[in-house]
Amino acid sequence: MFSKCVGNIYTPPLLLQRLQFVYGDQSDCLKYWEKDGCIFDPSHMAIEPDGFADLAEFQAAQQTTYRALRNTVEQASVVLIVSPVSLTAMATVRQALSATGYSRSVLRAELM
Repeated sequence: MFSKCVGNIYTPPLLLQRLQFVYGDQSDCLKYWEKDGCIFDPSHMAIEPDGFADLAEFQAAQQTTYRALRNTVEQASVVLIVSPVSLTAMATVRQALSATGYSRSVLRAELM
């Protein structure tokens, strides 16, 4: 999955983390940090490398990201995972998606 706010999701654990941000418990996650009067998002450093001006700006961007990812998952008819991904990792992906209510196809593709 890719969007300008989420970036590439390269691994099943990262997908699981992103889906937990959107649908689940975020209490164990570092939500942001402050430095030199700016708010930084540890999950999206490349998006705003100089930080957000304030907490409200950060939270608005974060909610936009979560809404976009939620819409992507809920509107997708197929989630395609491109190798190299192990069968165990695929189980993690399926588990993460099923926790969101996603019940459509999750496919694994081999790149040659």
